[in-house]
Amino acid sequence: MSKNNRILILLLAVLTALFFIVRHSTDHTEKRARLFDFNHNDLTAVEMITARDTLRISRQDFTWVIEYPFYFDVNQSRLDSFFDQVLPVEKSSIPVAFSEDSFPKYQVTEENGTVLNLYDTNDRLIDSVIIGRSGRFAYARRPEINEVYQLTENISFTVNPGLNQWRSNIIVSIPRSQIKSLEVKYELNNYTLTATDTLWLFTDNENSFSVAENTNAMSRLLSKIERMNSFAFKDFASEEYENLLQDPQLILNIRTFDDSVLSLAFAYLEDEENFIVRRDEMIDHLFVIDPETVDLFTKDPQHFR
Repeated sequence: MSKNNRILILLLAVLTALFFIVRHSTDHTEKRARLFDFNHNDLTAVEMITARDTLRISRQDFTWVIEYPFYFDVNQSRLDSFFDQVLPVEKSSIPVAFSEDSFPKYQVTEENGTVLNLYDTNDRLIDSVIIGRSGRFAYARRPEINEVYQLTENISFTVNPGLNQWRSNIIVSIPRSQIKSLEVKYELNNYTLTATDTLWLFTDNENSFSVAENTNAMSRLLSKIERMNSFAFKDFASEEYENLLQDPQLILNIRTFDDSVLSLAFAYLEDEENFIVRRDEMIDHLFVIDPETVDLFTKDPQHFR
């Protein structure tokens, strides 16, 4: 073998070795970056705006509430999804598009996307993005900037400002260990269930007896108070249902050991075959619940024995 051939073979071997070294040392994973680069503890208000809806939630002390379109408790599960999925979301390092012509394709216009505005304690705008969806993926761009980025998570459903997705549907949620007594009034009877050391005492005008907490009737009743949910709402309709609520089918007063009382009035909606519920003096927002819930409380005394 000639000297030149040996040199060529040696060079080829060196280049091959270098190729494999470079190939295995190069990080082929896609570079990503967080979409929102700020301290999440600074966040005190969030606005979600679409062509049809606007929603604003804000932190008041240590609690988040709906501030617009009206004041209401926020759905905690939805709020958790926002903090767990939306705020940490990452974007591709390279834009998928650079021109306004691409905006409709990725749904990142103000007309067909969701404008997400984030504010700090002084109500100063921390960040603003437009979130859109195309196929299985979510995309984002910042107003006045043409670059469109693909997101690692499809957060488009979480930032939907639909009110009923964000408002809490909890009518009452009181742990049974905090309940001192239940006062129940309905057409056929008025009775009270009072907590004692180990049992509950049922009393009405004709009866007085102890009830074990693990009986089916008592257990189901207490479980319902621990989590009583509405499946719909009647907003700003108090005048329409005023007559019904003046003579409700059921009044439930829940007294806790700190001597606070939560009062619920249940009135039957004959055309819907459901009940509306007024909680305390909250007249602007009425809840809707199924007849099975009312049936749990309007029982004959023998049902608890």
